[in-house]
Amino acid sequence: MTAGVAPPAPKTFTAVGAITKYRFVKFSAANSVEECDSQGEAAMGVAVETQAADEAVSVWMLADGGIIPVEASAAITVLDEITTGTAGKAEAAATGDVILGAVVEAAGGDLEVIGFVPEYAARVHA
Repeated sequence: MTAGVAPPAPKTFTAVGAITKYRFVKFSAANSVEECDSQGEAAMGVAVETQAADEAVSVWMLADGGIIPVEASAAITVLDEITTGTAGKAEAAATGDVILGAVVEAAGGDLEVIGFVPEYAARVHA
């Protein structure tokens, strides 16, 4: 993770299902989040910690900006636009995917934690 750059202050929600640290999450219901589980879907943040179902989980909100750590699912090149993979991990965006931001550190492969700068307005990869 990029040294010297802090992510935004996290916000707290209730976990719907198990949530893994550094994975993308989406709203599930009022004040609740769940781990993203579909390729290229919209996300609202990244989990700060691993948490069990029905527990409080801290989330870095994409809308708050900064450089946010996220877990990669495969190799990703610096400045690649990223989206969600099926397990809530980051992967390079493809045509039709919602773009969540651009990476500022390369990922060598699965499970590597990298920093990315979120998009301020979600858009779809052309």
